[in-house]
Amino acid sequence: MEKYSKLDGSILLKWDELMENSGFLKEVNINVRVIRDTTGKSNYTFGIIYNTYRFQRPNPINIDLCPLCEEVKLSEEKGENVLSYFPGFIVTPNKFPVLRGSCIAISTETAQNERPMYTTKNLDNLVEELKNVFKYADSTGFCVYHNCEGFGATLSRHEHWQLVNFGAAYDIAGEKYGFEKGDCDGLKKYRDVSVLSNFDFAHLIFNKNDPERLVSFLDNIQRELGNKFDKGFVPHCIAHGGDKVLVVPSKNYIKRGIGSGEIAGHFFSKSQEDFLAADFNFCINKLSERLFSIHEIALERFL
Repeated sequence: MEKYSKLDGSILLKWDELMENSGFLKEVNINVRVIRDTTGKSNYTFGIIYNTYRFQRPNPINIDLCPLCEEVKLSEEKGENVLSYFPGFIVTPNKFPVLRGSCIAISTETAQNERPMYTTKNLDNLVEELKNVFKYADSTGFCVYHNCEGFGATLSRHEHWQLVNFGAAYDIAGEKYGFEKGDCDGLKKYRDVSVLSNFDFAHLIFNKNDPERLVSFLDNIQRELGNKFDKGFVPHCIAHGGDKVLVVPSKNYIKRGIGSGEIAGHFFSKSQEDFLAADFNFCINKLSERLFSIHEIALERFL
């Protein structure tokens, strides 16, 4: 059977050690089920991940101290809980992981210099940051995910990136699904940008080696759509797998709810009942609450 997880073995061993030393769960018991369209109208697939431990994480809203700043402080003062570093970021285990090995890359800027998550309103230095985070992903085997403010981010006050090993979910399922499995069609005018076949929501897929193109797109949608949102910027998410980077804007600003994981095809369940009941329509309806359909907006015009 093909092995889909590409995460470096030494990373997993160190993650296990850090989780054990911090007193958090080391083994994450999960199950994965692939969801298909039983009508045969679409060959797009989703996966649902059953992981009760993930849902035990505390709600970080209305806290006085930023837990991400605290993580950076501990790493600087005591060298605790650090998996590795890359420019401007420390990488620490996610204490309530989606899958074994899940980590968070946290900006090292804290206190009066604390840097909030980027938005389409402020894209300064994002090209360089994307180059660094994708270079780190290449060296370790992680997938990179980002939830922006208004689109799944629970701690938008401090910049961070999710580093996930979704290949482990594919290994459990015995196959790929979602964004990484979906067939892609290159755009006629922009061959270096593509879209998913049979995916009915507005999105674009960029090559991870061309972050300039991705950031230019974000800048262009800000110019036309930014003032249509109360906060003055376009909520969106980023999901990375292999050489592909999926970028999806939201049609509304919702602080909590689905984020980049679900957009890429990974839905999560905390009960066996929900895990077994979820079907293709459930996934589509969840996405419909958040995303533009391909008939509502043509994203190619922002390239």
